[in-house]
Amino acid sequence: MSLRPSVVVYALIISVCMPTVAAVAQRGSLIEDLFRTVAEAQMQKERAKQLERSQARRRPVPQPSPNAVPLPRQPGQINVGNRQLADFAQTLSSFNEEIGFLITDLQPHARSHSEIRPILPAVYQISNQASAVLRACDGQNGFDPIIDRYSAFDSQWRTLSFQLRSAGSLTPEMQSRVRACDRFVSRMGNQMGVPPQMDRHALHDQMIIAATYMQSLLDDFDAANLPRRNAHRWAHDGRLLRQELLRTADDVELISYEEMTTRFSDFATRWGQYSAPISELGNPYLNRRLDRIAQCGEETYALLWMRPPTNTRDLSMTVASLKRDSSELMDQLTLRTLTSLDRNTRERMEQGTRSMYDEVKHLEDAIRVGSGTAELREHFVQYDRAWLSIRETTGQISRINDRLVEAIDRNCAKMRRTLRVQSPGPAPVRADELVGIAASLEGSAEYFKADIDRYEQYFTPAGFRRSITRAADDFHEASKRLHAGLYDQTDMRLLSRDANDLVDAWQRLSRDVANLRNQGLTGRRANNLENAAQNLAPLVAKVGAALL
Repeated sequence: MSLRPSVVVYALIISVCMPTVAAVAQRGSLIEDLFRTVAEAQMQKERAKQLERSQARRRPVPQPSPNAVPLPRQPGQINVGNRQLADFAQTLSSFNEEIGFLITDLQPHARSHSEIRPILPAVYQISNQASAVLRACDGQNGFDPIIDRYSAFDSQWRTLSFQLRSAGSLTPEMQSRVRACDRFVSRMGNQMGVPPQMDRHALHDQMIIAATYMQSLLDDFDAANLPRRNAHRWAHDGRLLRQELLRTADDVELISYEEMTTRFSDFATRWGQYSAPISELGNPYLNRRLDRIAQCGEETYALLWMRPPTNTRDLSMTVASLKRDSSELMDQLTLRTLTSLDRNTRERMEQGTRSMYDEVKHLEDAIRVGSGTAELREHFVQYDRAWLSIRETTGQISRINDRLVEAIDRNCAKMRRTLRVQSPGPAPVRADELVGIAASLEGSAEYFKADIDRYEQYFTPAGFRRSITRAADDFHEASKRLHAGLYDQTDMRLLSRDANDLVDAWQRLSRDVANLRNQGLTGRRANNLENAAQNLAPLVAKVGAALL
């Protein structure tokens, strides 16, 4: 009797839904469902290319036994037929659960921390992208069909993780959740054999841009009236550093993530040692070149998901420049200049410049005693707010030197990058753009409602028919109210309420659309509604991100 290795089919049923946490249900699930169809639409467009790549590198995989009895299928659950894929799907499910708790923590936190609000939509989207990858595992026996989808997810999570870790205001519990998600992603990469998906094209571009600025710096040495000996040495060392950077740019498509981070860290250390004495010259032209190169370096750190080291020496020099410029600004506001202003403007200018000088002195003292980044950030934010409160007025006072204003702007931008804070200036909502989006949304919602009414007879059971019909009606009514409110320039609080109603209705509607094929509608009719929902999702996402 011959012995043949039997094929064992591992079936794993994993719920795709997020954990039933009250706060997630109140807001997280709303936005998660909102972005889910966007992610699916993007993956649908890439399907042909993914299939072609999958076939090119497909490996033999274990096939399910013909005698295997499939487990009962429930809506929102998946089956996989491979042990390795089962482990991967379990890890991805754990990531989904952890990101759900993180969303719950971030929602109230974002209300009082402006630097979190722009990141929050990406958190919702990565959660739904993870769910989409999990659903793509359904019925698979190997990694090949999902490897491209996972690679995109891996890259986007690492970028988002870097943004969250760099925000500076996360609580210890939130930081712990981000680290847990990092561990899950690293584990999934190992399970699938996929290395960290850094953006190699963007890295190459940043290095080429930096090399261009380095060449401009070398060209400026001749016009900077530098001592001949120093100019010759700096030009020689600068050319060597530039050549090293160009070699790394040429190798970026070939080397691993680990080697890239090592090479860039070594280069950044050598560049810091090279640029420090040039910066101490105080030459505005050379410093402008150095600032551009430093900005490229910060972009490269971000692309590699590395937090740039805080250079206390550079920070001290920037603060010293701000203190000198703040003092000069106060000197240029003479009594004659101030008396020419109206009372309110004069008081704002006096209070603003005084606050700037006080905060920059606090910054200087905090650096000297070795205070932490949080305290430095707090003092600089106060300085930045004071500057922005008078920035526009300085352009109306002829006695204030434009070069001085430019220098303060440049050093404030450098401090924001170094301390990883956002400008406190508000980001205005483009009302005209929102009106156009709302008009398109209302028209699309009307057509969608008409399609629901036309297919109503096919929906079963009666409870589902009532649910999807009511959700379509509510969604259409909310879109009409929102469009009218934006057109009439209604108060922002009322607009936010209407936007909240819109997203609530969309959450119910998109959940029903996701279950269409289990509720009596199939074939072309189901495809029509699913495609229409995918087209609606980006419009709802834009309105929700702007008004909620």
